[in-house]
This record gives sequence, structure tokens and C-alpha cells, in this order.
Amino acid sequence: MTPIETLIDEAWRQCYLDPARARALGHELVDRGEMGWGDLHSARAEVRIGNEADALAAAQRARARFEAGGDPTGTALCDEVIAIHHRRVQNVDGCRALHRDIDARPGLRYTPVQDFVAQNSRAITAKLLGEPDEALRRFYAAVDAARRSGLAGCAWRHRIRFAATRSTCASRRWSGPGPSAHARRWPRRWPT
Repeated sequence: MTPIETLIDEAWRQCYLDPARARALGHELVDRGEMGWGDLHSARAEVRIGNEADALAAAQRARARFEAGGDPTGTALCDEVIAIHHRRVQNVDGCRALHRDIDARPGLRYTPVQDFVAQNSRAITAKLLGEPDEALRRFYAAVDAARRSGLAGCAWRHRIRFAATRSTCASRRWSGPGPSAHARRWPRRWPT
């Protein structure tokens, strides 16, 4: 039988590459008694590819478990799912408010992939709110987290979103450093 920690790690690896597989791993974790992480991974997959109501229900169940267990990071990750839901239903201001609440919490200990999730979400929100400087700042932070994670799904997902944001910011005459300054810091090609 696969150890619980291995299943949790695999769910994080699959969250961007194969959300359906991440959802199945979440269900397997719940079946094996790991309710918090199982419901969190089910919620993350559902909010992206499934049913919004199922995503919120799973996120709220997981949040209650993490909160009862005194796990601020797990609680924050559940709130990240709720923030994505806000954005999906076009409540971008509610998403931003929840992000600010999460960022103000003490004791969060994100892994690189969890940091990628948070930074990527904030970048998307800033882009939707018409804040290209903040969007790029957060996308660059997401690049760093994706590289630190070593997970192909994070790198793949980020390349698509980052390219779209750079184009949007360029068309709005972004006021930050020019592309050459960023190119020196972040090469265009990912290591293979």
C-alpha cells in the first residue's frame, strides 16, 4: 500500500498536469482516512475542472479539519480554493480581499509548490483588476516558486500564464523595467 505522504506528494505533482488524477488521489486519501489533504486536493481539482459546489464543499470540509488541527498553512490553502472560486464567479474584489486576509496570517509555511499556487493566484487576480505591475511582480515570484518546486506542472502552467501577462502588460505600456531587465534575470527557456 502506498504511504499517505507519497499520495499527498503525487497529488501536488498532478494538480496542474492532470487535475482528474489529482482529484482521484484526493478521493483515495479521503478513503484512507486523510480527510484534510484528501478534501483539499479534491477541491483544488473540482474548482478547476469540475463542479463549483463540490469544490466549495470539499474546501470547507478540509478547512474545518485543518483549523481544528491548528494547521494555519492547510487552512490558508483551503482559502486559496475559495479565492479561486470567487474569481471564477467574477467576484474579483472578494478574491483580492481573501488573498489579503491570507497574506496577513502568521505562521504560514508554504512548500515551493504551495507558494507557486499562492503567487500564481495573486498574479491572475492583479491582472484581472488591471494592475499589470503587481501582476508581473507576482508572476515573477511564481516563476521562482515553480523553479524551486521542480514540478513540471508548475513550470508548464506558469509559462502559459506568464507569456499572456507579459503581452497584456506590454500592450498597456507597462511602467516597470523593460523586457531586457527581466530577460537578464529570467531566461526565456526553461531548463530541460
